[in-house]
Amino acid sequence: MRLLANTTFCLAILTATSCCGSMFGRRTGPEFSVAFPDATVLVTTTEPESVRARLANVQLPPTQAHHQQLLELLRAQPKITAPHLMLLVEAVCHPEIGSTVYIDGARHVYPPRGKSEFSKVTDQLLSEGADKLVGLDRRWFGELIGATQSDATLHLLVDRFLPGLDDGSDAALRDMLAGMPGSPAAMPFLTGLAARGNLDGERGWSAVGMLSFDEQRVALVRALAERNASVDGSRLVAIVKSLSFDDGRTKVVEALAAKVKPLSGEVVDDVLGAFSFDAGRKTSCGTFATAGTLRLDLQRLAGLARRFSFDDGRVSCVKTLASCVERPANGDDARQLLQTFSFDSGRLDALRAIAPHCRALSGAAKKELLDAYSFASNREAAAGILLE
Repeated sequence: MRLLANTTFCLAILTATSCCGSMFGRRTGPEFSVAFPDATVLVTTTEPESVRARLANVQLPPTQAHHQQLLELLRAQPKITAPHLMLLVEAVCHPEIGSTVYIDGARHVYPPRGKSEFSKVTDQLLSEGADKLVGLDRRWFGELIGATQSDATLHLLVDRFLPGLDDGSDAALRDMLAGMPGSPAAMPFLTGLAARGNLDGERGWSAVGMLSFDEQRVALVRALAERNASVDGSRLVAIVKSLSFDDGRTKVVEALAAKVKPLSGEVVDDVLGAFSFDAGRKTSCGTFATAGTLRLDLQRLAGLARRFSFDDGRVSCVKTLASCVERPANGDDARQLLQTFSFDSGRLDALRAIAPHCRALSGAAKKELLDAYSFASNREAAAGILLE
């Protein structure tokens, strides 16, 4: 089972920028009153995209009068299209520092959600505009959601328009998300959909692949975990492999490990292989050990230990997962496990962890185990461990 990837969102870089005025970042152009001596063009233009491009660099006044003018322009319209409503929204001044996202070469700038001095103006425009909107499609619905400054306004738009726009398909979800790439409102939108049941089944997992950042994917995975009593092991592997950093991988393992029933050694091996560093592997071994369904033999445990780069990680792996070993020890497997370590100290620590499985081995098998040690003193110590 493969996690679906969204080719639309193939590259995303998040950076801090000064949102000096609105949704399009630092502004060096003319003042708004100079660029738009007749502000009614925002709601009457037949070329909203060209006006949007002009507006992107205009210096917006951080005044109550300016924002009252925007509200009055909206209130004077009996109907309004989404492109024109977005022009009013993007004319709101947000001088606070926000974020810039580059996706497929396109630049998207968002103010800090709900923290700007004029965030309430944006939400007021969206709330009042919802009653006047005509011709709304999925992509523009996504843009409006992406501009919301509070969950209350987001839920208002979702309640009003989602039933008529969302047919439950992956394509519909992809269209909506395409309108809000990198927006801080994307996660409240998706987790809200999950809570409503709109992302149940395969659709929710497909949505994970439509997101650009690990933080977003982890948040959605957690929301989906609450809706799923069980998760296929291949699903866990696919999601972990799709992430960029170990921090996100450990969080996904924490969210889903207990949902994989039964949890196989093969799945654990594939997951550990996706990590970049031993620290994340250690943390995930602890999660797997407490999941309650993992069963291993020494051969598989040896394979898991080999996923680690250094002996201290291998020791941690063996100590943590030894409680999951249930089959009687095989002398060859036990020796193979000890041979995964570079130094006798690690072999001694590993033997202590698996000793309960090895004490019933034959004398010949025990001798072969002792031959895995480099120094006589360590062989003696290992013999003592087997006699305890």
